Amino acid sequence: MRTSFHSPFHDRFSQDIYLPFPQVIDRLVEKHSAIKFIRLSPEEVPQVAENLSVAMVPHFVFFVNGKKTDSVEGASAPKVVEMVNKLAASTIVEVRNNCLG
Repeated sequence: MRTSFHSPFHDRFSQDIYLPFPQVIDRLVEKHSAIKFIRLSPEEVPQVAENLSVAMVPHFVFFVNGKKTDSVEGASAPKVVEMVNKLAASTIVEVRNNCLG
């Protein structure tokens, strides 16, 4: 018997959030080619990790025009998907605004 719990909150996201977390990230990278995804190890760049207040991994930091806009700590697929989609939507608006410029 398989039991699963459902929340209306998850309806806003694609079924990708139910994949293993690394696959969720891979799908986001494929889907949003206009967004740069950079993977860093806090052990390899401790000063960067400290400057960005990385206390646990995974830790996602979102930047727009070089400025930190948000972050997500932990392997929360719904939160990461939401933030990437939000960033993608703002990037599209920004590009369109620049084209009108």
